[in-house]
Amino acid sequence: MLFFAIYLNLILNILKKSEFLTDLSFKVKELEKEKRLKTSIFKLTHELKNPLAVCNGYLEMMDLSNESKTKRYFTILKDEIKRSLNIINDFSSFGKIKEIEKEELDVYYLLDEIKETLRPLFINNCAEIIIDDDKDIYFEGDYSRLKQVFINLLKNALEAKKNKETISISIKAKELKEKVKIVIKDNGCGMTKDELEHIGDVFYTTKENGSGLGLSYCREIIELHGGNINFKSIKDKGTTVTLYFPKFQRN
Repeated sequence: MLFFAIYLNLILNILKKSEFLTDLSFKVKELEKEKRLKTSIFKLTHELKNPLAVCNGYLEMMDLSNESKTKRYFTILKDEIKRSLNIINDFSSFGKIKEIEKEELDVYYLLDEIKETLRPLFINNCAEIIIDDDKDIYFEGDYSRLKQVFINLLKNALEAKKNKETISISIKAKELKEKVKIVIKDNGCGMTKDELEHIGDVFYTTKENGSGLGLSYCREIIELHGGNINFKSIKDKGTTVTLYFPKFQRN
């Protein structure tokens, strides 16, 4: 009887422990789910800021008495609204982008489009973008999502402006044997060695109101294209961002 009582007590304890572990496992899963949800929401709000800022800039510049400008601005606004909808679709499943639609892209055509899109922001901040387009260079990519990547990178460079100094951003593309190399260089505030080591980490940011998710999104898009991105920076000297994409192969 004593042995049976001990055995029964042992079984009851094991069952209680099992219930506790099951409950704990459920709570951990719920916390992980909540964390993924929060990450997705942070990503979504961060990425939507860019097209909304562009739309706001063009709406402030809108002059209905100038028909040609109004038509051009409406076209840009339409494109930015479409890009916003694409961003929402991208993050509808916890921010995991399932696929990209590739097409042949002219590097400098894409960069010129982005320069025009960001023109109000650069004018307001007394900044300049210099694009060195010496030859036609093509690669394969998703136009809408790559546009978001470059807008993110250029806005980061713009936000690296030192006090009242004018910030200059240069962009140059180069055709390598099997890849296309794109270099974005600014003369902003730069980063320390420690900041550079953490760049691109989820939630890591050097900005007061940043979420640390913009570069994480960029890296995700670039890797889906079979490309990669790296950073070089010197504090108070500026930052250089280098991107590599597979070159477009004509049949």
